[in-house]
Amino acid sequence: GQTVSVELTAGASEGPFTAATVVSVTPANAATTRIVDSGTGAARTFRLEVTPNARFAGNITVAYTLTNAYGASAPAIVTVAVTARPNPSADPNVRGVSDAQAETARRFARGQVANFMRRAEQLHGGGSGGQAMGITLNSRDGRGLVRTSPAFDTSALEITERMRPTANDPAMGRIANVRGGMGLRADMLGAGTMYNDVPAGAAPRRRGAVAGAGGVERPVLSEDAGQGPGERKTGSIAIWSGGAIDIGTQDATSRRTKITATTAGLSAGMDVKLADGMVAGLGGGYGNDVSHIGGTAARVRSTSSLFAAYASITPLESAFIDGMVGVGDLSFSTRRAVATLNVNALGSRDGRYTVGALAAGLDQQGDTLRWSVYGRGEFMNATLGAYTETGASRMNLRFDERGIRSLTGTLGARIEFTGKIGFATITPRLRGEWNHEFADTDAQMLDYADIPGVSLFSLDTQGWSRDQFQLTAGARFQFQRQWSFDVEAGLRTSSGEKAASLRLQLSKEF
Repeated sequence: GQTVSVELTAGASEGPFTAATVVSVTPANAATTRIVDSGTGAARTFRLEVTPNARFAGNITVAYTLTNAYGASAPAIVTVAVTARPNPSADPNVRGVSDAQAETARRFARGQVANFMRRAEQLHGGGSGGQAMGITLNSRDGRGLVRTSPAFDTSALEITERMRPTANDPAMGRIANVRGGMGLRADMLGAGTMYNDVPAGAAPRRRGAVAGAGGVERPVLSEDAGQGPGERKTGSIAIWSGGAIDIGTQDATSRRTKITATTAGLSAGMDVKLADGMVAGLGGGYGNDVSHIGGTAARVRSTSSLFAAYASITPLESAFIDGMVGVGDLSFSTRRAVATLNVNALGSRDGRYTVGALAAGLDQQGDTLRWSVYGRGEFMNATLGAYTETGASRMNLRFDERGIRSLTGTLGARIEFTGKIGFATITPRLRGEWNHEFADTDAQMLDYADIPGVSLFSLDTQGWSRDQFQLTAGARFQFQRQWSFDVEAGLRTSSGEKAASLRLQLSKEF
């Protein structure tokens, strides 16, 4: 596609010349030619310009004649050797840039799915994501009295006892002559208007008072009226935020250089308990990724944003169905070194994607031990827009629009234990998952930027369909006032890929 020039009159004899003519081009469709003249009189010169067709490689023979005042010369020959530009689909760095974009889109989708499905998982067992703290571990019996559980906070009871007024209190001494055989104990905290009937000669008891330490009655506190451990009230709202950092490598192949990627994803949302066994919410997510291809040979910077809806349903005791669906945008910025010109080819492309997941399984919880087995399906459908590189002259490439699809099946299990460590309830957990990719992605069509029309070259993503194994360990910390914090570290491996991840999540119930 590059134009070359040959001075036809330089070194020619019997001038001055008045004209130059192209007689033939062989092969006939290999190039276009043009005669350019300059100067006047004896200083007049003629130049031949030959522009090979964009996809031609080989020798081009051009026959021409020069004309002077006496006539035309015999044909002379100019031979132009044309070297084809390299096949871009055979460049391991070009292939790495293409693969990095596809893999990044899938990592963004899987990262957001993991964040929202982890949140849905926390909603099992009452919708609070964990047991309530402190004195909410008490429950009422059928007579309106409080039954103290073994987990009752004794320090809170001692404070209550110290706050209770005594019979020596002058204000309490004025209370007398209670009508109807009802009485008010001066050692009860707070005032009340509801009483239990008591037998003759027995000390009256206010409804809601219970036996405390040493046989002393204690009052009902407002926290005692909860719905039981780990349960949220219908209509209650919780907010949360969480994120993960994933660092991994994809080994070099015979056709692609090594890819090292660092991906960060942040999600946040708000959910409401609609009914017993049903919680739903809305949220959003943001992702950032940097992929290095062949060390410093190429780089892809990527960002994503997502809007999602999610829900958790408990159709049967210990069974659950979790789901989420989201739509988002993608943005990529690429840099690729072109060694033949010692320059960088730069590119930028946008995209959009839809993602969703559905999980079902069993979640069995005891006093301290909890285990779960589940299956999950995930899908992603993404479209990456067309783009053209700049900065590398004739070596710039253009990339056509591309579709990326992922359909993943997952089998997993987790086990966790719950214990108290002073200021918080801690729940260590261990999780294992196996993932299989069922779908395949479209080929990336590409060509040189200066060649219009249908693209000639294509790139298939290397290692797209593969099995992955993941093992994670983490813990949840449940604090007072319904705050909780989760941390989880994991390792992921598959054929030609290794990655480590760190996931954090903070939530608050209102």
